[in-house]
Amino acid sequence: LLWSQIPAAQKTELEKLFRQYTVATYVSNFNAYAGQHFTTNPDIRRTGNARVVSTTFEGNGGKKVELAYVMRLSGGVWKITDVLFDGTISKVATQRSDFSGLIEPGNASRLIDALKAKVASLSGGAIKD
Repeated sequence: LLWSQIPAAQKTELEKLFRQYTVATYVSNFNAYAGQHFTTNPDIRRTGNARVVSTTFEGNGGKKVELAYVMRLSGGVWKITDVLFDGTISKVATQRSDFSGLIEPGNASRLIDALKAKVASLSGGAIKD
C-alpha cells in the first residue's frame, strides 16, 4: 500500500538501492573461497505458481546451512523472489520487518538513506551510485 504513495523518483532510487544492497549482502557473505560449496536438491517443490529450489551450503569446518530459493516466472524467465534460511526464515519478510519503520506515506527518504549507508558499509565503499 505504501509503495503506491511513493513518488516515482524515489521508487526508481529504491529499486536501484535494493539491487545494490542485495549484491553487497551476498558479496560480504561470500567474500572469499575456502572450499565452501553448494549442493542443489534435484527435487523442485511447487507452491502455487512458485517453485522452491532447495540447496545446502557447506561452509568451512563442514557446517551446513539449508537455503531454499523461491522462484517465480517473470517475462519468460525464472527469477528468485525470496531466499529461505533453514527452509523457513524468509529474507523478504526479514527485510520488510527491518525496513518498514523507515518509510511513511509519500516519503521513502529515510529508507533511501538507510540503504545507502548499508550498501556503503557492506561493500566497503566499493559500490557507488
